[in-house]
Amino acid sequence: MNSDSDFFETKHKNIKRAESVELDVQKLRVISSFIGGEIGRHNGQVTECINSENTCV
Repeated sequence: MNSDSDFFETKHKNIKRAESVELDVQKLRVISSFIGGEIGRHNGQVTECINSENTCV
């Protein structure tokens, strides 16, 4: 009987770990999409600046 309870306890820990990893992945997706949006917007500004006038910082 003891090995059964150990098995379920281990399985429960693994499920909890998987859930926390999934949350981390979702956070990373949000962060990376935000960063990607910021970079895209910055690149757009630089391109506009170069097109309108040749001096761009």
